[in-house]
Amino acid sequence: MRYTHTCPKCRASSIARVPGGSNAYGAGNYIPVGLTTFSAVPIARYLCLNCGYVENWVDNPADLVKLRQKYGQPPAPQA
Repeated sequence: MRYTHTCPKCRASSIARVPGGSNAYGAGNYIPVGLTTFSAVPIARYLCLNCGYVENWVDNPADLVKLRQKYGQPPAPQA
C-alpha cells in the first residue's frame, strides 16, 4: 500500500497514512531504541479506508539503521 496506493486485500485505492510518533505517557505508534521516547522510531500506518486492512512501515531509512543496531540482524533461514 505504501508504494502502490492500492490495498492488497480488496484492491481499493482509498488509502490513508497515519503518521507514527510517541505521545505522552508512552502512547503512540513507535519502537523504542533508547531510554526515552525522544529516541523512538516512528511507525507509519497505511490504512485501507474500504476494508480496514493496515500495514506498518518505518519510512525513514536512517531509522532502520537504528533498529538494526538495537535489535540486531534477523537470524539466517535454516535449510
